[in-house]
Amino acid sequence: ALAVHPRHSHVVATGAESGRVYLWNCNGRVLKAKCNTHHPVVGLGFSPDGKHLAVGCKDGTLLVLNYDNMLSGEFNQVVKRADKSRCEFHHCNEAIDEVKYSPDGKLLAAGSHDNFIDIYDVTGDAVPGRSTGVAYHRLHRLRGHSSYITHLDWSALDPKFPDRRILQSTCGAYELLYYDGNTGQQVRSAMRDERWDTQTCTLGFSVMGIWPRGIKGESVDGTDVNACDRGPAPDGEGELLATVGDSGKVKLFNWPCVVENAPYRRMEWSGDQNAGPRDKPKGKPVGYVGHSSHVVNVRFANSGRNLISVGGHDRSVFQWRVDSEAKEQKGVAKRRVEPKPYIMDDLTPKLAMTRVPDTSAEEENALNKSNKSDKAEQCDYIVTVVTGDAKGASTGATVVFSAAGVDKDGKTTVIREQRLDNSPENFSRGAKDVFRLRAADLGKLTHCRIGHNNAGENPGWLLQSVKVMNVTKGWEHTLFPQNLWLDRNRGGETTVTLYTSREDAEQAAGAALSNKRYIITITTADVKGSGTDSNVWIDLVGVSGKSTGAIKLDNSANNF
Repeated sequence: ALAVHPRHSHVVATGAESGRVYLWNCNGRVLKAKCNTHHPVVGLGFSPDGKHLAVGCKDGTLLVLNYDNMLSGEFNQVVKRADKSRCEFHHCNEAIDEVKYSPDGKLLAAGSHDNFIDIYDVTGDAVPGRSTGVAYHRLHRLRGHSSYITHLDWSALDPKFPDRRILQSTCGAYELLYYDGNTGQQVRSAMRDERWDTQTCTLGFSVMGIWPRGIKGESVDGTDVNACDRGPAPDGEGELLATVGDSGKVKLFNWPCVVENAPYRRMEWSGDQNAGPRDKPKGKPVGYVGHSSHVVNVRFANSGRNLISVGGHDRSVFQWRVDSEAKEQKGVAKRRVEPKPYIMDDLTPKLAMTRVPDTSAEEENALNKSNKSDKAEQCDYIVTVVTGDAKGASTGATVVFSAAGVDKDGKTTVIREQRLDNSPENFSRGAKDVFRLRAADLGKLTHCRIGHNNAGENPGWLLQSVKVMNVTKGWEHTLFPQNLWLDRNRGGETTVTLYTSREDAEQAAGAALSNKRYIITITTADVKGSGTDSNVWIDLVGVSGKSTGAIKLDNSANNF
């Protein structure tokens, strides 16, 4: 299952039969969020405003999830109506492979292996005279297909006729049928001039060229092409059509694709590389290879700059870069080097932004004396921060970092407090963020401090680990302690001091525990015989295992 967010086209949702739905950030190539639906997921579809995600399941269940609740890790992720009832439906007995919202977001179509298409009223007032006023109620059941539903497409929104909603659908019997979403009746008139909001149906005039001719003596199976999608060309000129199938290849056509055995990219060229201007280049389309098995779905993302494909048995999600130079050009008489089809380069660390100091000029000068010295050697540091994978682990607050060390002369060196911020997706749940800093040589690293300003709606943060690397000097340290909640609502602090060894961290935690003053209030029950004349002791134990030892509680003759 695969779907692209309509408002944030770099966000992609995938689903698996394990019951999990994943949200991915294509730009950062990281996992944004995930949730468990407890049903095998086989179909996904975002609403046009991006607030809802419809989920079709293999057991015939249809769920509608709240996108914001998925990002924040809320327990209640299924959309609820005004009467607090859940948008969870069991109208089908078999798998719902296709779910798709109409362009205006008022209707939802769900195609199942029951050979039916169910139309749901999203807003409760989509069709006057037929709607009941209840959000997400079933309007129609569309009949007519002879086999299971494979693909669905709504007609594009027409400003002159905003209430016109036509649906095209294909099935396993290779039928292409049209329906009126408002009335639920089949449309039998010609739809040749209809403009479709999406093009995922693999049958029709505009996609007739995607079907291969096949090997001589063998017939072409109608299931060879599993999915297709139409998207804008990266240079803004025209549109492209991507297809995937049982061959494991990703093919890129020009759209509309109406030529029999239409050429597709990638091309393999043959012949003399020094061909003359009158020599026609020779080549054959071979497609893009990456998946080790059949490919089940494909979608354009990031405004057409990327292509997302989902594998079958290899259980993988591929992100491809769509390069404008890969477009075939008429009149080219020589071979061209095909661009790298998929992204394999590592994440590039970005410079962190220096925070404006809150200290006075004298304090700032004393703090950074070694850093501001003309003789101080400048070094490049890479700070890797990993956020925990738990509910509410991400933070929207501003995260700051500082470090201290000792040089060879025994003098203290510092990296002043800097704001770690190079992406709007920083410090998401389960994410690994990499930052590059440039500062004076710390010498021997002693400790670091990291924390946040406790601002925003969800400032709490689960800090899993921090690693600091001096690229110039070649040393690297993993800092302790780890797996800390920097959340005042959980009884923690917003800033923590990290050390280069676990022993130093435990020693510092024990010292902090024993040197603090505590107020202990004990209430004795008000019943007969509840008091005591014995000596009462208390022992405070920290998370590191260090304790204060037994402390006698005795400051009055009338205690307890």
